[in-house]
Amino acid sequence: MKKQIFPIMIMAVVCSLGLVACAPPAPVAAIPATEAPTAVPATEAPTAVPATEVPTAVPVDERRGGTLNVGLMQSLQTLDPHATGAHPTPHIALSMWEGLFALGAQFEPVGELAESWSPSADSKSWTINIRQGVKFHNGKELTAEDVKSSMERWLKLSPTSKQLATITGVDIASKYTVKLNFSEPIGALLLRVLASDGSKAVIMPKEIADDQGTLKEFVGTGPYQFVEYVPDDYVKLVRFEDYTPNVGPSNNQGGLKHAWVDEITYYIVPEASTRLAALEQGDLDFMVNLPEAEYDRVKVSSKMQPIILQPPAYLCMFFNHKQGPLTNLKVRQALVAALDMDLIMKQVKGKSSMRQVFGGFFPLGTSYSSDEGSAGYYNQKDPAKAKELLKESGYKNQKIRILGLQSEEALMKASTIVAEQLKAAGFNAELLTYDLATWVAKRAEPTEQELFITGGIMTNPIALATNFGGTWPSWYRSDGTDAIFAQMRVAPAEADLKALVIDLQKAIYEDVAGGWLGFHNIISARGSRVNDPYNTLQLGIPTFYNLYLTD
Repeated sequence: MKKQIFPIMIMAVVCSLGLVACAPPAPVAAIPATEAPTAVPATEAPTAVPATEVPTAVPVDERRGGTLNVGLMQSLQTLDPHATGAHPTPHIALSMWEGLFALGAQFEPVGELAESWSPSADSKSWTINIRQGVKFHNGKELTAEDVKSSMERWLKLSPTSKQLATITGVDIASKYTVKLNFSEPIGALLLRVLASDGSKAVIMPKEIADDQGTLKEFVGTGPYQFVEYVPDDYVKLVRFEDYTPNVGPSNNQGGLKHAWVDEITYYIVPEASTRLAALEQGDLDFMVNLPEAEYDRVKVSSKMQPIILQPPAYLCMFFNHKQGPLTNLKVRQALVAALDMDLIMKQVKGKSSMRQVFGGFFPLGTSYSSDEGSAGYYNQKDPAKAKELLKESGYKNQKIRILGLQSEEALMKASTIVAEQLKAAGFNAELLTYDLATWVAKRAEPTEQELFITGGIMTNPIALATNFGGTWPSWYRSDGTDAIFAQMRVAPAEADLKALVIDLQKAIYEDVAGGWLGFHNIISARGSRVNDPYNTLQLGIPTFYNLYLTD
């Protein structure tokens, strides 16, 4: 942020100090499961999104122009969209790259680069036809060779790809057709995995994707193309003038994408107070993670507008099952017995309308929502029981190191009160706070942590296979959960999938594989000159195409 607006922002903070200083600062919406389509053309209008936008007085031909300045809260681990789903990489990647599928307004999978798709009779292979005439930012036309190489790179590098454990290969059927092959039948859940916006299966040119190491060139098919990245400072994108838009109405991350603004600059601004001051002064147009304490002030401001992201994000504890005291089931049982989720979630979000104390894996009001299996495990509030279980476990007062991520307000608040409640119940709990890069490195080492808390908006039940499949940094897997995930992959209908979600909840609670805390709404904010005619800024990870600026 040192370039262009940083000096202005420092002045903004000083001028706004009286306001800012006295103020207090991935899952889990369900997509209805559908039967596997026999051939679904992307040109069919999605039923979830109206074909018309929110009414506006600004004619379409007057919307082009300007630079959109976005305030992100932490530095990038990498700009490689295959390698990480950690924020803020997806915020930038979704404007640059596209995948075969994307998430629609109801978090359903819709075609993005895929034009039509169909499973084989035994559902062990899926044929996907890609759109013709699509250009990469380097001028090359997209073909099946690019899809094959990109999918192979994604399968090697992406945490999300672990959800497709039965994939055996990607074949080229023709210049614009690929075939995905599996050792077992797979249903329409495949489309949900490929549409996931965390470590997404984006498509890049073959010559870039074939290098499965560190990504050195940032070339996609999206409406904006890469210009410059200064680590810990900013990323700059400009409109791709030869962008090949999809057909049909705009539909969240899918459908028609309008590249109305000329440029998007993403600034790294770790301090929430600095982001907010810059937004209020007009130096930023959008900021992630508005502190809840500022919500009411921003809501009545003529210069800013708060945005409550939907659906609510989950918070969950992940335990070290590889080594240390939490490999003992009774110690894990004692840990969850000690916790008061009402107090934890109230600390995370003070407004009752922005939190859910709920033990299901999907929030209230979504298709897969049920707390079946959580009774007797979730929100026990029983430190006395915890102490008794610790005695029975043979716990030797070993440290329970909790990794805190300092840039994430909700995670820090939850981690702090969890540590306090565990100490009160007899645990030797210690909260260790780190920046993002260190936090990620520490959690990946079983010798460096006993638990960490993370969360996000999860749109697909099979996503939990990443967390509980043996490779996530809790190193948990079991034959029982593996069997449930295998059944999810072939589930033919929503009712079948919802029943499997309940089975999964029961299995994870019984083995205390993790510790569900609850749900909360993430808040962001936009400046008054930002127009969002399709209301996509409130849907999960915000996208920055389909926005335009007015004075």
